[in-house]
Amino acid sequence: MLSRNEIESRVALALSSRGCRGKIYRKIRRYQEALKDLNKSLDIELDYASTLKFRAEPYFSMGWYDELIDDLNSSLELGPDDAEALCLRGAYRKIGRYGYSLEDLNR
Repeated sequence: MLSRNEIESRVALALSSRGCRGKIYRKIRRYQEALKDLNKSLDIELDYASTLKFRAEPYFSMGWYDELIDDLNSSLELGPDDAEALCLRGAYRKIGRYGYSLEDLNR
C-alpha cells in the first residue's frame, strides 16, 4: 500500500505531465488535444490556478471566449494578482464587454 506522501507525489507528477503536454499541444496548435490533457489535470486537482490559466489559452485560439473568461475568473479567485491571467482576461473585448476588459488591463 502506498503512503500518503507517495500518493501525493504521484498525483503531482501526473498533474505536471498532463499540464506540460497540454502546453506543448497548445504551442503547436493542437488545441483539442491540449484541452483533453488540461481537462484531465483539472479532474485530478480542481483548484489548480495555473492549469485553469493554461486552458484559457486554447479557448482563446478557438474563439471560445465565454469558456476562457470562466477559467480565468476561477484562476483569479485563487490568485487575484496574477498579471498574466488579468491580461488574458482582457479578452472580454472579444465579446464586446470593453469596460471589463479595461478594468483588468488597468489593474
